[in-house]
Amino acid sequence: MVARISCFVMSGGIGSRLWPLSREDNPKQFHDLAGNGSMLVRTVLRLRARPAGDTPVNLIASERHAERVRCDMANIDLAGGRAIFE
Repeated sequence: MVARISCFVMSGGIGSRLWPLSREDNPKQFHDLAGNGSMLVRTVLRLRARPAGDTPVNLIASERHAERVRCDMANIDLAGGRAIFE
Protein backbone atom coordinates (compact mmCIF):
# COMPACT_ATOMS: atom_id res chain seq x y z
CA MET A 1 0.00 0.00 0.00
CA VAL A 2 1.37 3.40 -1.00
CA ALA A 3 0.86 6.16 1.55
CA ARG A 4 -0.66 9.30 0.07
CA ILE A 5 1.15 12.48 0.99
CA SER A 6 -0.54 15.87 1.21
CA CYS A 7 1.75 18.86 0.78
CA PHE A 8 1.40 22.22 2.44
CA VAL A 9 3.26 25.28 1.16
CA MET A 10 3.34 28.16 3.59
CA SER A 11 3.65 31.45 1.77
CA GLY A 12 3.85 34.45 4.01
CA GLY A 13 5.95 37.18 5.46
CA ILE A 14 6.23 40.93 5.47
CA GLY A 15 8.81 41.37 2.74
CA SER A 16 11.73 42.34 4.97
CA ARG A 17 14.36 39.66 4.26
CA LEU A 18 15.02 40.44 0.61
CA TRP A 19 14.73 44.20 1.03
CA PRO A 20 14.83 46.42 -1.00
CA LEU A 21 13.53 44.06 -3.70
CA SER A 22 10.80 42.70 -1.44
CA ARG A 23 8.13 44.80 0.13
CA GLU A 24 5.11 44.05 2.30
CA ASP A 25 2.83 43.91 -0.77
CA ASN A 26 5.38 42.01 -2.88
CA PRO A 27 7.38 39.59 -0.68
CA LYS A 28 10.14 37.34 -1.96
CA GLN A 29 7.98 34.32 -2.79
CA PHE A 30 6.43 36.28 -5.69
CA HIS A 31 9.74 37.28 -7.28
CA ASP A 32 11.15 35.53 -10.34
CA LEU A 33 14.79 35.51 -9.24
CA ALA A 34 16.08 32.88 -11.69
CA GLY A 35 14.01 33.83 -14.74
CA ASN A 36 11.82 30.72 -14.73
CA GLY A 37 8.88 31.64 -12.50
CA SER A 38 8.32 32.93 -9.00
CA MET A 39 9.66 30.97 -6.06
CA LEU A 40 6.09 30.08 -5.12
CA VAL A 41 5.26 28.73 -8.59
CA ARG A 42 8.53 26.80 -8.83
CA THR A 43 7.91 25.19 -5.42
CA VAL A 44 4.42 24.05 -6.39
CA LEU A 45 5.66 22.73 -9.75
CA ARG A 46 8.37 20.68 -7.99
CA LEU A 47 5.73 19.14 -5.73
CA ARG A 48 3.47 18.40 -8.72
CA ALA A 49 6.35 16.60 -10.45
CA ARG A 50 6.59 13.93 -7.73
CA PRO A 51 6.60 10.50 -9.37
CA ALA A 52 4.43 8.91 -6.66
CA GLY A 53 1.17 10.01 -8.28
CA ASP A 54 -1.28 12.69 -7.33
CA THR A 55 -0.11 14.69 -4.37
CA PRO A 56 -2.59 17.34 -3.23
CA VAL A 57 -0.85 20.68 -2.82
CA ASN A 58 -2.35 23.12 -0.32
CA LEU A 59 -1.16 26.70 -0.16
CA ILE A 60 -1.41 28.70 3.03
CA ALA A 61 -1.06 32.43 2.50
CA SER A 62 -2.13 35.78 3.84
CA GLU A 63 -5.49 37.15 2.76
CA ARG A 64 -3.51 40.25 1.75
CA HIS A 65 -1.87 38.22 -1.05
CA ALA A 66 -4.94 36.16 -2.04
CA GLU A 67 -5.42 37.72 -5.47
CA ARG A 68 -1.73 37.39 -6.33
CA VAL A 69 -1.69 33.72 -5.28
CA ARG A 70 -4.85 33.02 -7.29
CA CYS A 71 -3.32 34.64 -10.38
CA ASP A 72 -0.01 32.79 -10.00
CA MET A 73 -1.75 29.44 -9.49
CA ALA A 74 -4.45 29.93 -12.17
CA ASN A 75 -2.86 27.48 -14.63
CA ILE A 76 -1.46 25.02 -12.10
CA ASP A 77 -3.44 21.96 -11.03
CA LEU A 78 -3.21 21.56 -7.25
CA ALA A 79 -4.30 17.89 -7.57
CA GLY A 80 -7.19 18.21 -5.16
CA GLY A 81 -5.41 20.70 -2.93
CA ARG A 82 -6.45 24.31 -2.50
CA ALA A 83 -5.36 27.76 -1.43
CA ILE A 84 -6.16 28.66 2.17
CA PHE A 85 -6.03 32.31 3.17
CA GLU A 86 -5.74 33.61 6.71
